Amino acid sequence: MNNSNSILDLIIAAKKIVISSHISPDADAIGSEVALCSALQQLGKDVKIINPGNHPANLQFLINHFSEGTYSYFNSKLTEFDCDLVIIVDTSQRKQFESVANFILKSNATIICIDHHLNPDDLFHHQHIDTTLPATGILIYNLISKFPNFKLTLPIAESLYAAIMTDTGSFRFTRTTGMVHEIIAKLVDAGANPSLIYEHIYETGSIQRLHLLGKALQSIQLWHNQKTSVITITKNDFEETKTSTEDLDNVVNLGFTIKGVDVSLMIVQLNDNFKMSFRSKGDFPANKLAQHFGGGGHLNAAGARYKANSLETVLNELKSKTEELYNSI
Repeated sequence: MNNSNSILDLIIAAKKIVISSHISPDADAIGSEVALCSALQQLGKDVKIINPGNHPANLQFLINHFSEGTYSYFNSKLTEFDCDLVIIVDTSQRKQFESVANFILKSNATIICIDHHLNPDDLFHHQHIDTTLPATGILIYNLISKFPNFKLTLPIAESLYAAIMTDTGSFRFTRTTGMVHEIIAKLVDAGANPSLIYEHIYETGSIQRLHLLGKALQSIQLWHNQKTSVITITKNDFEETKTSTEDLDNVVNLGFTIKGVDVSLMIVQLNDNFKMSFRSKGDFPANKLAQHFGGGGHLNAAGARYKANSLETVLNELKSKTEELYNSI
């Protein structure tokens, strides 16, 4: 089912609600959660956010809007979800919130998905998915605007601005329509400060992050007549710079600063797998590239996690598959 009115009815009827999202949540995930949670509190709902893992430090300013206990992380002591409705935002893939999903399915709660990504799993009872939109934050805005006596407060405005601003690449991606700017205008009028939010997200990093960025830039390879940029980050890079994957936000897009590049890829070596980020311009199907490695996403923005014996193995397969897709368009 893909009906926002039916989902609205379920929300109005629910008493206890849990919101969750994907592991390594970005600003669209956190911003959507915070805005939805704040709007549900206006309705007098007993609502909590329980995420499968930590959030980036640069998004703490959004979570600070809540009192203690509203926002938490999944832990092994959790034996059940005491709620009658679960809302998953910004992901429709169970593997991206596996620990939370296992407990959701043990409960009697109705499970809703609100997302803008392709290929939802079948564990949801209801879905509100629109892949034409650039951010889940827009779906959340459209939904909560229908809540009885809804008030666009500062926490909601800031959270949705952060969600939409980041997932539109600071409003430069192709799906940044007039409708997007109309919503943004309402958020700014409600108190969202564009300069301050940008500073929180992009200008509060550490010197260690810059050192990691240096290694990322030094690693760049150009493939396919300099049309493809490839960034590689190894475990050793993280160790030497004392950083983590949280410090790689938006790094994959740096490939596009090179003239002629229309596909930018980033491969990050983790403990037992590789995290892969794919971005493209025009008709190149980043989502098909991700699907080959067990992931998914949009036409021009996708990702995957992939197990392989070595970075060299991943790069060789990635180069071959990218060339195959170039030849198919």
